[in-house]
Amino acid sequence: MLRVSRTIEHDTVTLLLEGKLLAPWVDEVRTLVDHRQSNRPRRLNLGAVDFVDRDGAQLLAALRREGIELVNCTPFVASLIDLHNS
Repeated sequence: MLRVSRTIEHDTVTLLLEGKLLAPWVDEVRTLVDHRQSNRPRRLNLGAVDFVDRDGAQLLAALRREGIELVNCTPFVASLIDLHNS
């Protein structure tokens, strides 16, 4: 299960992800992060993500390459993102 909460602070939209980022949720997260819906900068808070599968890691790596700020990654999640950051 993945829970997503949204806050706006200092004109930046932060999405707090909680739970597991798995393939079934990748398209939904991509849609929620899509910066074309708003001109505001986007940030993903991954501090409460306890597991990421291959599709989730690929999404996070792609979002980081696109300039989305990823904050509060656990070492495990950060290492998975780094594996897919090529």
